[in-house]
Amino acid sequence: MNEAPRTVTAFNAELLARENSQFMRVVKTTPQTQLVVMNIQYNEDEEQVFGNATAVYTVTEGILHLTLYEANGARLGTTSLPTGTTFVIPAQVQHRLANRTGGHVRVLGVLSPPVYEPDTVRRLEASFLDVVPNMQPPLTSVNELTF
Repeated sequence: MNEAPRTVTAFNAELLARENSQFMRVVKTTPQTQLVVMNIQYNEDEEQVFGNATAVYTVTEGILHLTLYEANGARLGTTSLPTGTTFVIPAQVQHRLANRTGGHVRVLGVLSPPVYEPDTVRRLEASFLDVVPNMQPPLTSVNELTF
């Protein structure tokens, strides 16, 4: 009985986030989960709400400002999350990720189920979000291990 090889993706979270130069980049997608990295520049932000996906984020560099909203759009509040903080955003919770302190804010995220098309790259240009083809070189800090 021959089984198909099993592939495991291994990475250094800090290096992976630092290597990404785009606002958001999908690193790996499986049927159940998706790994994304974000590089939020000073005064950049993005409001998000994922219909059926839960997001688990880790701030790998900088101070992330997280704002949560009620279903009607009313602002609940904002908190500052320093490097090393991991937090969970349940499905259908409207939130904003922002950089208000300068420097880089780098974030590693796991979305379940996947939200974006595999290999999606997004960049912020002149206050609008642009989805671009993934013409970036592969991230060298991601290793595929086959057993």
